[in-house]
Amino acid sequence: MYHFQHLRTKFILAIGLPMIVIFTIMAFVEYRYAETAVTQSTEDNVEAIVGNLAMRINQMCIKNAQIARNNASFYRAFPEALKYEQRYEGAVQILKSLYVNPDENPELFGMTVSMIPLPGEPSYSANCRSDGFVRPDTSPYVYRIPGKVNEIAVSDLVNQGGIYYNIDHWWQLDWYKEPFTTRKTYWSPPYVDPTPGLENVEMVTCSVPVIIENHPRAICTIDISLGKIREIMDGMKPPVGYLILLTPDGTMIYNRDFKKSVKLEMLKSSECGYGFTLSQEDMDKLKQMTREQQSGRFYMYDVYNHKNKLVAFCQPVPENGWSLIHVVSEQEILKPLVAMFWRQSLIYLIILFSTMVILSIVSSIVTKPLEKIDQATERIIEGDFSVRLKDVESNDEAGRLAKTFNHMLETLKETVDQKAQESAARRTIENDVSRAREIQSKMLPDPNSLGKSSLFDIYALNLPARFVAGDFYDFWMLDNQTLALVVADVCGKGTPAAMFMAMSRTILRGVANARRSPAETLRRMNEILNHSNDQMFVTVFYAQYNINTGHMVYANGGHLPPIVRHNNGSVEECPLPFGFPVGIIPDARFDQAELDIIPGESLCIYTDGVSEATAETESGEKMLFGSDRIVAVVQREGDVPPETLCKDMARIADSFRQSERQDDITVLAIRRK
Repeated sequence: MYHFQHLRTKFILAIGLPMIVIFTIMAFVEYRYAETAVTQSTEDNVEAIVGNLAMRINQMCIKNAQIARNNASFYRAFPEALKYEQRYEGAVQILKSLYVNPDENPELFGMTVSMIPLPGEPSYSANCRSDGFVRPDTSPYVYRIPGKVNEIAVSDLVNQGGIYYNIDHWWQLDWYKEPFTTRKTYWSPPYVDPTPGLENVEMVTCSVPVIIENHPRAICTIDISLGKIREIMDGMKPPVGYLILLTPDGTMIYNRDFKKSVKLEMLKSSECGYGFTLSQEDMDKLKQMTREQQSGRFYMYDVYNHKNKLVAFCQPVPENGWSLIHVVSEQEILKPLVAMFWRQSLIYLIILFSTMVILSIVSSIVTKPLEKIDQATERIIEGDFSVRLKDVESNDEAGRLAKTFNHMLETLKETVDQKAQESAARRTIENDVSRAREIQSKMLPDPNSLGKSSLFDIYALNLPARFVAGDFYDFWMLDNQTLALVVADVCGKGTPAAMFMAMSRTILRGVANARRSPAETLRRMNEILNHSNDQMFVTVFYAQYNINTGHMVYANGGHLPPIVRHNNGSVEECPLPFGFPVGIIPDARFDQAELDIIPGESLCIYTDGVSEATAETESGEKMLFGSDRIVAVVQREGDVPPETLCKDMARIADSFRQSERQDDITVLAIRRK
């Protein structure tokens, strides 16, 4: 196998590559010119076909919708037809008269007039909901009998097949509810009629309200059979590609791969009939163009191979907001052109191959001495350091290179052994540090260790700047109603800070469990640390929170002020009592303060790993994340669970920082339910 670093390969490429480049440029220019011409001509032709088909579908919808509009106009002109005793029979006669010529509108399936009682009429109170929605008291439905195109049947939709439908049922019928509430013409999404015997008839409904003296009196509808629509569409197939008839809610009424209405997302599993897999972004674009009634071309790409492209031609159907979409693969358009291109390429490849064979023979004679050095190098890479070059005795460049090569091998073995020892020692240290982080993480309480509570939610996280952290948090129940909360930050980072953190946490827990107040707890902790430490200190925020009343007593040892989010949405820093960092001054003073957290309020405590996250401005100046941004984050997050607030706070601080994390991050949040 040739490698690009071989002189033989370079020699071949020096001659062969220019030939390839010249042919490629010529072929590319010629192909692109032909591709543009063929693609433009085909796309213009298809776009004209799609526009004509969309106009035919729109005319068909207008013709059917006009039947419902004419019925509505009749009842608006003769409102007494909605009142007299024979109104049901009269409506049936009107609807039957529209089926005089069944072949004229084969897609027309059924029609109804849903008659709505007025206040004061006997049936009004029984058909009216408390919100003002009124169910019809009669709704004659005339429809074609499935399988018998020239025969019609009559049913009352209020009592279909002997089944009485209540008001809530009518509230769920889009074709009735939407024109009733909006008082506008409405085209429904595809659905299957619930009338017994029609369970397999899929249709869409055009509903036209009859408004008399500002009261809805009737809903006149016409049902179009989607099965007939599909039969009509099958006769409109273009010469290339295939058609999709899409509704505004993303439902495909027609697609050659499906026999019923399906969501547009089904194109993913069907792979568009071309072996393509479309992205959700392309799906959303098709839906948007349908909703906005846009026309034009739209290019879609295979999720796994962006070289594969589909061209979608969208043409709106204005009457009902549908869109006719023609999808064709660019490969199908360019198939004849590609076949011609490959025939020409085959001839060129035969010529190029013959040239490469001749060049290979000549270059082998020139580069043979250097191949021996290359073979020896490969054995060294595999770990054989005993190899030596003995067959090259010349004094030219190759001979001098061989002597230098042999001298290099004598020192290589010693270097490899030394590096192996250093690597083993480094792995031991890394394993120890990794184990230390694991032990440290187990010292901190699990956010779910207190279990589910109906009184509060709590969450905390600790992210070290290095393998181990100097920050820590802690929370535990001092008794059955008092929750202890701790967030602390040890000066420094790495292993020393982690060890001091473990000692500080142990001392704090021991002192706090003796039932001391927060200020007394920090004072006693300060005494103990001053006896055992003279170099390090820790900032501490310690609080005792009554989970029943929301009353919190807290003390602060030089720590940053927590953030309080009130239930009215306002955010502010928590007032801090006086207190030095713990472990610096032997007789340091610590005060304490009180805070009432009412239901719906949250408290967020953090370390300086968040507030001191640093970014650099365009002028080169350093800029801290700062407390103002922390307050803004809490304000923007709103009333979210503590877990979401903690994770988002850490994520936002890390994204603000323009380098690796330089300080540990600890965030604890508690929300009173």
